Amino acid sequence: MKCRIASIPPDSLLFQLKRIDYTDGFMYHLPGKKDFTADDIQSSFWYEIPGWVQWLMKIRKILVKPLGLRGQFLTSPEAFSRGIRSGSGDGIMSVPMKNRQETVVKLSDKHLHSYMSVYIRRKEDSTTVILNSAVQFHNRLGQLYFIAIKPFHKLVVKSMLRRAIRRLVGSGL
Repeated sequence: MKCRIASIPPDSLLFQLKRIDYTDGFMYHLPGKKDFTADDIQSSFWYEIPGWVQWLMKIRKILVKPLGLRGQFLTSPEAFSRGIRSGSGDGIMSVPMKNRQETVVKLSDKHLHSYMSVYIRRKEDSTTVILNSAVQFHNRLGQLYFIAIKPFHKLVVKSMLRRAIRRLVGSGL
């Protein structure tokens, strides 16, 4: 299975946003009908962050502290998962939109809002998982920040999506 570039599905909840300044997306097309939900993928995505990503986040935390940006994303993976499933959120994360096929997580800070949508498309013989990021910049700092992290963002998201799906369906990816 290959991770492919994906656009926002036409019926995605992300289109309810008033403005999107940046978007990207990745998808996996899996054979067979899978039982997991968008909540399951979101929870799995954030559950066990790889060491190299944790290292990048530590560097980010040091670099953004003088700018007054938040350094801590999660209180704990378990609390984050409870927030996703209940729709209530946890820490800087909230769940502003969800339905049967999609869960949208929002991470908020003073420089930008970042939305991560997991959308599940099921067919009789396959399941497609689409993860879209959508960003709203609040100011010039948000734009500059995102220019700096964009290459890492894509690498991290693709890697963590693959790990999340593997965790749920096994090592066939």
